[in-house]
Amino acid sequence: MRYFLYRLNPPRPNFISDITPAETNLMQAHGLYWHGLMAKGMVLAFGPVADPKGVYGIAVVQLEEGADTQPLADNDPVIKANAGFSFEIHPMPQLLHPSIGYGDVDSGMHNQSNGNDCFVISRSNSQHQFGIIFAVNAACACV
Repeated sequence: MRYFLYRLNPPRPNFISDITPAETNLMQAHGLYWHGLMAKGMVLAFGPVADPKGVYGIAVVQLEEGADTQPLADNDPVIKANAGFSFEIHPMPQLLHPSIGYGDVDSGMHNQSNGNDCFVISRSNSQHQFGIIFAVNAACACV
């Protein structure tokens, strides 16, 4: 499986405050569409993001290796209606979720030689090793 973040950009910055009745209907169809994809196991989560710079929507999607990401966006009712919405689709090299599992989690000190305190949580499988480095203080120069 591969994972993707879909970001739905509204047609204008003030979309939420001046949504029209037609756009309200489109958003209801949009929600039903993504609910249907969730019921099929393709969508792990979706919903609006209340960013102070402007509201947008996101979905976290899982697709089979090699599957085309664009049709999910193209078939969304808000895109089909040509109402000014747009999608950005970004690959997620790793996704941690209770239903997927966490792999092996290890912690240990990193960069101790210069006195900075950091610790690493890593996940590995037979193909990849991933690490997240958390700084305990701002001087940590973790790589």
